[in-house]
Amino acid sequence: MGIETDHGRGGAHEKRQQERHHSSLALIVVSLGFGMVIPIFPFYIEHLGGGGKELGCSLRLAALTELIFGPVWAACPTGSVASRS
Repeated sequence: MGIETDHGRGGAHEKRQQERHHSSLALIVVSLGFGMVIPIFPFYIEHLGGGGKELGCSLRLAALTELIFGPVWAACPTGSVASRS
């Protein structure tokens, strides 16, 4: 009983927690961006001369690329892709 301490872990636990916060923030930002684009996307497709079929194909392609590359991106070490020069 009492307060649990972080003996023996050093800063590894804090680093993982910080990485989780950064990943969560990135996910929220991407979701908000996608959520803001979707409502105007049909008007943009129509302006470019497309219709419902093109809108469906583009949304399907976005979901497919997320399905394929999501696990690949998640397997990358945090920050390694962004820190490359």
